[in-house]
Amino acid sequence: MHRNKNNEHAAVSIFFPDAAAKIRSYLVRVKRRIITRKTIPYLLYFPAFIATVGILYPFFHSVVLSFYDYNPTYGMPHFIGIGNYIDLFRGATSPSFWLSLRVTLIYAFANISIQLIFGLGIALLLVRTFRGYRIIRAVVLFPFMIPPIIEAMMWKLMYEPVTGIINYIGSFLGMPRMGWLGDAAWALPSVIAIDVHNFTPFVAIILIAGLQSLPKRPFEAAQVDGASSWFILKNLTFPLLKPVIYIVLLFRLIESLIMFDMIYGATKGGPANATMSIHVNAYYHGMRWTMFGHAFAFLVILWAMVFVGSFFIIRAWRKALEARLL
Repeated sequence: MHRNKNNEHAAVSIFFPDAAAKIRSYLVRVKRRIITRKTIPYLLYFPAFIATVGILYPFFHSVVLSFYDYNPTYGMPHFIGIGNYIDLFRGATSPSFWLSLRVTLIYAFANISIQLIFGLGIALLLVRTFRGYRIIRAVVLFPFMIPPIIEAMMWKLMYEPVTGIINYIGSFLGMPRMGWLGDAAWALPSVIAIDVHNFTPFVAIILIAGLQSLPKRPFEAAQVDGASSWFILKNLTFPLLKPVIYIVLLFRLIESLIMFDMIYGATKGGPANATMSIHVNAYYHGMRWTMFGHAFAFLVILWAMVFVGSFFIIRAWRKALEARLL
């Protein structure tokens, strides 16, 4: 039987060489498609696996080292349990954990609140189509394209007491020259202003996309019924936009809590620790003073704050999304 099939294939190859070549080419293509369909999922899983390992390994490694007294200048690390966390909560570190926690929470709350207010205002203005609206949207987005460390250095020059443009403009308004980043009372608000300038465009663009995705019929019906703009904004726009607002909250909460480069680039945590966030404090303990146990404890607590905040925001986002779909 097998010999007969071989004879048939040989006969086809002899008498119909073109047909035989086409059949072989077709079979090769089918075989390649089958192999491709089987291998593509694994090829797509592989980068995700690498990214997951790249995230989880440093995290768990940091958690483990946070239970050790680890100073490379004094030898190998030795296990001390929760000793590093006790030092943090007792305020035994310098600068203290509680000071850094206060700075971090103020920084995050102020950033999120101001950026949401400004971002929503810009979004409501630019969601309409008018002549040149695309150019204006691109101009508004431009500050977000600047890396935070570059933004910090740029504003540091603008905040200069003698040559900075901020004091130059303030002099025309009768304001005294101030060392914005060198004054403990004004350093944190000044850094918050840098963050607001850098990330408000991101908030605005996300909210513009959210406003454009809202259904049109409820708004048209409200306008036909003679509803005021404030009524529509309060009872239609805000409730329908809640899922998008929660997404913005999630991104900005995470970024504000872990912000390092903008704060360090502007003030390095000073003056007098006025801008010493948890992340900057961890950097000093780890990279400057080689107290890696305390540094990892700072970071683990920071990750816990990010996780808890993200958990509640995601839960609120799901509820808002379900309410919108009803």
